[in-house]
Amino acid sequence: GLLGLSGGVLWLAQASFLTANSTDLNRGRNSGIFQSFFSFSSIVGNIGAFLFIQYTDFNTRYLMVSFTVVGVCGAMCLLFLRSVRVRDDECDVFGVSQSQTLLDARLDESVGFSK
Repeated sequence: GLLGLSGGVLWLAQASFLTANSTDLNRGRNSGIFQSFFSFSSIVGNIGAFLFIQYTDFNTRYLMVSFTVVGVCGAMCLLFLRSVRVRDDECDVFGVSQSQTLLDARLDESVGFSK
C-alpha cells in the first residue's frame, strides 16, 4: 500500500528532476546512469542482506537498524541535489520572472508587494 504509493510519487519526481536538469543531448545518458544505479542497488542490497543473515548471529533488530542507517544515508544524499531553475516557458505560465522563485512570487502576492 504505502510503499507502492510513495514509490510511484518518487519515481515521477525523479523523472521530473532528470528532465529539468538534462538537455536533449545528455538526457539518455543521465537516464541510463540513474537506471544503472537503481538496478545495482537492488543487487547490492540483496547480497548484503544475504551475507548479513548468513554470516552473523541473525537478529531482526540489527538487520532493520542497518537498513534504517542505509536509508537515512540515502535520504541525506538528497540534500546535495542542485536546485532546479525555472525555465522561461514555465515563467510565462506562472507570470514569474526567471530570477524570482514561485515561492517568492506567492509570498509577494499574499503580502501585497509587487516588483
